[in-house]
Amino acid sequence: MAVFEHGTSRIYYEEEGSGDALLLLPGWSLSIEDMQPIRQALTPRYRVIAADAPGAGRSEPQPREYTASYYEDDSRSFLALLDEVGASPAHIVGFSDGGEYALVMAELQPAAVRSIVAWGRWASLKRHQVWLRRLGMWSITRFRRSRSSLTILRVLTVKRTRGL
Repeated sequence: MAVFEHGTSRIYYEEEGSGDALLLLPGWSLSIEDMQPIRQALTPRYRVIAADAPGAGRSEPQPREYTASYYEDDSRSFLALLDEVGASPAHIVGFSDGGEYALVMAELQPAAVRSIVAWGRWASLKRHQVWLRRLGMWSITRFRRSRSSLTILRVLTVKRTRGL
């Protein structure tokens, strides 16, 4: 049980297990306590670093504004935590906002991320993307949110019909 400080963020985290490093990040309003069954399943094989997001769980809330860059700011704090505990590169497992942090971390510092499991994340499509998908002209597999807008990371196929 420890607290890591980075900038204005204080992150409560716990480490257990041995093996490859794995950062476990719960979603918004959850804590690492809620992830206990997953932690127990992972610790026989991985060195699990379970961390509460700034202001959640046992991480002390700090005065802050929730600007469009707060995912990026918190992700930088999680990357600094991995460096501090000598766990970079790490597998990252994140639920909901934890999955968002994982994807942003990979964008910011790809060498620090070995793999990602992100589940329970939300995503949305813009109207023209839905239209193209309904026409079978655009298959989309992965998304990420960059600041306040959603962008496409990978497009599998774009059918070239009538100049498209």
